[in-house]
Amino acid sequence: MEGKHHDIYAAIDPSSSASGLNNSAKGKTVIITGAGRGIGRSISINFAKAGAKTVVLASRTAAQLAEVGKEIKMVAPECNVIQQITDVGNVESVKKLIEKAVSVSDPATAYVLVNNAGISEPNFNIADTNPEYWWNTWETNLKGTYLLTRFLLTHLSTESPSPHYIINVSSAASYWLVPGYSAYQLSKAALNRFTEIIDMEYSKSHNLKTFAVHPGCVLTDMVKTSPSETHGLFKDTPELMGGFTVWICGGQVDFASGRYLEANWDTNDILKMEKQVQESNLWKTCVFFS
Repeated sequence: MEGKHHDIYAAIDPSSSASGLNNSAKGKTVIITGAGRGIGRSISINFAKAGAKTVVLASRTAAQLAEVGKEIKMVAPECNVIQQITDVGNVESVKKLIEKAVSVSDPATAYVLVNNAGISEPNFNIADTNPEYWWNTWETNLKGTYLLTRFLLTHLSTESPSPHYIINVSSAASYWLVPGYSAYQLSKAALNRFTEIIDMEYSKSHNLKTFAVHPGCVLTDMVKTSPSETHGLFKDTPELMGGFTVWICGGQVDFASGRYLEANWDTNDILKMEKQVQESNLWKTCVFFS
């Protein structure tokens, strides 16, 4: 990609008339996990700016959700804001979240699910890892995404006036190969493949578009636990992913459903590649054979 962005810009900003996104989420119910801070907070606020009818905020921390709820009401007073304490790795907790979202939505509602909740284990090579911490990363990053997706799928109307969307927050670490953080790298790689499978199984029957998206290199609370000398590499704002997610769900890039995108990529560059992406089957996980 020629263009690289590190912050929200006019083409993806629902507050900008140039984007055409100010009403792109009208009538939709948007469910965001990990919504209490950072990237999840930004995604939530930007969907409210884009006219979402209902924004369902999910995380483990009530105080953070309450604060984000207040911020949404400041920019979108008519938006219906639901706050739900949720453990994405717990089946009953996830079922309650989805049931709550469905209960406040019309039967033909178009849904957006943003699987943003994620964690990373401490930085150790495999022989030095704590098995519990290592597997807990999978429980949140992959099992949590599976549970949210699995229980929402049963409620997606085939009569919705516009497509449903699932955005799985992935990472460029899904294709990096670096020592340490093996559970994080592997779980994000599996998430990309999971995205492809959901697209294969449900894109046509349920009018569902699914994407795995690297949010940029954002200095989130999770990243702050990494070695301090690496912090300078994280130059992207949470707002970049907030706007980019709204742009994806605006429908212009539906041709790339089932694929991996990066929020840093310029939207014009992405759109110019439509033919090449489809003909060469780009932005998917694959094994090359010589």
